[in-house]
Amino acid sequence: MSDRNKIAQLLYWIGITVIIVGIILAFTVAGPGLGNGEEGPWRIFIIMFLSAIVSGMILIGLGELIERQSEMNRLLRQGFQLAVPQNDPAITDPKIEIKNDQVDWNIEVEDVDKILQLFDKRKVREIIATPSSYTFVVVADDKEQLVKKVRSNNSEEILLLTFSSYPNLQEWYRNYKKEVVIEV
Repeated sequence: MSDRNKIAQLLYWIGITVIIVGIILAFTVAGPGLGNGEEGPWRIFIIMFLSAIVSGMILIGLGELIERQSEMNRLLRQGFQLAVPQNDPAITDPKIEIKNDQVDWNIEVEDVDKILQLFDKRKVREIIATPSSYTFVVVADDKEQLVKKVRSNNSEEILLLTFSSYPNLQEWYRNYKKEVVIEV
């Protein structure tokens, strides 16, 4: 218990104290009339008893929340120190070119992340947005792959497509490559 947060420990013990003192006070205040069969002292006892239990449990719960948050912060700090490789240039500087100059919709960071996860970040060289909404051409290992972001049941996923199934996009990409060659 020595590695626990001091505030969490303090709230825990205050909560326990509130419960014990509240129960003792409930018996003390309502005690003389409890054996008479009158309703008044029982009402006072129940109100004080429940108030002490609820107040103490709220303090204990608040202390537990603080302890969990402290534990989460500790784990996150440790996780970030372990998870970020410092000497991997492919992860820190992937040199991926993202092109969306010919479309009227934006490539979102989440889209790029999902594409990189699908293709293995080290192989992707370019991500090109096509005129078809949320459809991309991904150039990885000098091969072109058509992908599309699809929403289904409150989740988004990236699907691999074939150019042969989308002749209009295949023609667009041929023209796009010609334009890029001419510009250079």
